[in-house]
Amino acid sequence: MGNIVDGTTPTFDRLIIRTRDCILRDGIVQEDGNTFDWTDAGVELEPSEWDAQLRQGIADKTNAEGKSIQLLDCRNTYESDQGSFVSSIPLNTQTFSETWSALDSQVESQSLDPSEPVYIFCTGGIRCVKV
Repeated sequence: MGNIVDGTTPTFDRLIIRTRDCILRDGIVQEDGNTFDWTDAGVELEPSEWDAQLRQGIADKTNAEGKSIQLLDCRNTYESDQGSFVSSIPLNTQTFSETWSALDSQVESQSLDPSEPVYIFCTGGIRCVKV
């Protein structure tokens, strides 16, 4: 960092590392006691597929199967406020554990139709898969 930061000054007073059994605390407790099933997360699109389907959907309001496009931004409010896709529905959450009640509210208010495909995005991929 050159003359901006003194390399001899410790960054932290102390370093504590804790291992966690999951990266995001989602508040979901499965009835069977099993851990989250990462293989049951819907279809993951390559960036080029995502782009093509969004462009098509935004142009004619439907996806390749002729169904309405619903675009869900499952990032937190800070991230969504930095920018998002046109016509996406933000969850407006502060923490990931608020996601489930926010999703329920979206469905109850009919902002999201669970019978139609939902395109979900986040920052790093973990939230999308869990949602």
